[in-house]
Amino acid sequence: MMFNLTPFLSATARRPLPPEQDALEAALSLSDGTPLRVYTPQPLVVEMPGITHLPALPQPLTDEDEESLLDEVSVVLLAHQDDPVALAAEVERRLHRGQRLALVDLKFPGRGDPALLTALLDSTVYVGNLAGYDLTVQQTLLPAMIPLRDGQAHRHYLAHSWLYNGVWRGMVEAEIERRFGATIPADQMYRAVTQARSRLGAYLVNLHRRGLRFDIQSLAFPDGQVAAMTFTLQAAAQSARVQG
Repeated sequence: MMFNLTPFLSATARRPLPPEQDALEAALSLSDGTPLRVYTPQPLVVEMPGITHLPALPQPLTDEDEESLLDEVSVVLLAHQDDPVALAAEVERRLHRGQRLALVDLKFPGRGDPALLTALLDSTVYVGNLAGYDLTVQQTLLPAMIPLRDGQAHRHYLAHSWLYNGVWRGMVEAEIERRFGATIPADQMYRAVTQARSRLGAYLVNLHRRGLRFDIQSLAFPDGQVAAMTFTLQAAAQSARVQG
């Protein structure tokens, strides 16, 4: 299950959306028809409405050749498929060169790699500067398609995405299920919520120093189901603008 991007897109663009719109419809509406020009240095397939894809070129490119190419690019999409430390170094290099980056985490099916977040936290990268992060190309690029009119709302989306995909789905969900089962007994709910909040909160503290200053506002397991976990975030020392 992927979290609903639509409220984050609406808040970032500071425009209301009909509640029935899905995330792709929302992004296409909010972009006002302006195509997003995406460059992929790795061999990735990018096929979706509203995208102009500039795929990796077959011959090696010098930094100067690539800089000339990137003059016509809206966002560079990098995929995590192998070594998280190497990818973090690539992210660091490109951000320092002033490129706008989005990351798609493809290493594990349906969940993020917590080692990627650890590698980024060990670098000088401010993850709050990323254009997007998610587990599919479409989910990653949708936030990059829309006009950025509220940077705090965009950072809220990034914090939520890292926490849900990389930390919860990547690690904590399995820990909670091993301890409490797929359905948490009512008399164990307080302990399960406390453990989940503690584990997720520990990563949020580290994200604070990398440009995402948010704390957990609420966390729940609807009907006791671990897989149905929901949470909301609030900006550190102030109320959150978007409910996740």
